[in-house]
Amino acid sequence: MTIDKVVATPAVADIADGASIVTSGFGLSHGFAASLIVALRAQGTHRLCIIANSLGSGPFRAQSLIESHQVDRLIVSFTGRAGAGLSAAEEQIRAGEITVELVPQGTLVERLRAGGAGIGPSTPAPGSAPKSPRARRSVTSTASPTSLRPR
Repeated sequence: MTIDKVVATPAVADIADGASIVTSGFGLSHGFAASLIVALRAQGTHRLCIIANSLGSGPFRAQSLIESHQVDRLIVSFTGRAGAGLSAAEEQIRAGEITVELVPQGTLVERLRAGGAGIGPSTPAPGSAPKSPRARRSVTSTASPTSLRPR
């Protein structure tokens, strides 16, 4: 028995205009979802927000979506490599076509990890949350305020 893993609709069919896409971008040579980026470019989805460490270059990287003017926001650690010349992203940032949020690499990774764990921006910052499970419980006391004072 053979199993056909090919689906009739493209994997990017449900990605609408204005979607946020997290893509790889750590280093020059690594694995990434090349076929999905190509399909997204062919689909023509616009106003994308790309979240990545870097954008890379070539037809199978996030930079190709920028070159086809499908991106209007970036959340990245950097937009180009020193000495590589201006990328399409940097040109569009300078022209005001793309907004960019530069985030240090470690912070970006932690934000992605936290988001995947369901920890959103409303979560208290470290150090402000109670330290022990007992301290997190709601405590109800019937004692009067004066009986709680030290003797």
